[in-house]
Amino acid sequence: LGKLSVVEAERKNTEEVASALAQELRQAQEAAHVAMEKSTRSCSALEMKSHVLQDKAQQQIRAWQEFRQKECWLNLLQERVAECIQTESLGRSALRAETCRLMEELKRFDQQLAVEPLAGIVESPPEALHEEGLQEAPEGEGVAE
Repeated sequence: LGKLSVVEAERKNTEEVASALAQELRQAQEAAHVAMEKSTRSCSALEMKSHVLQDKAQQQIRAWQEFRQKECWLNLLQERVAECIQTESLGRSALRAETCRLMEELKRFDQQLAVEPLAGIVESPPEALHEEGLQEAPEGEGVAE
C-alpha cells in the first residue's frame, strides 16, 4: 500500500505540475496572441506609412521632372532670344553700314550736281517741282544743241 500512496502522490504532484504548466501555457498563448495582434497592427501602420511615403516620393520625383523640363525649355527659349538679339544686332549693323554707304553716295551725287549742272534743266526750288511739275526752260536756257 505504501507503493500505491507514493504513486498516488506522484500522480497528484504530476497533475498539479501539469495543471500549472497548462495554466502557464494558456497565459503564454494569450500573451503571444496579444503580441501578435500588436505586431500585426504595427505592421499595418508601417505599411500605411510606407505607402504614404512612397506616394510622396513619386510626387516629388514627378515635380522634379516637371521642373527639369521647364528649366530645359526656358534654357532653349533663352538661347533663341539670344540668337534673335544677335540677329537683330547684326541686321542693325548692316542697316547702319548701308545707311552710311547711301549717305556717302548721296554726298557724291550732291558734289557731282554742284560741279556739273545738268544741261537743259532749269533749276527751280523743290517746292515748285512738286506743285507745278517740271517747267520747260525759257528760250536760250534749253538743251544745248
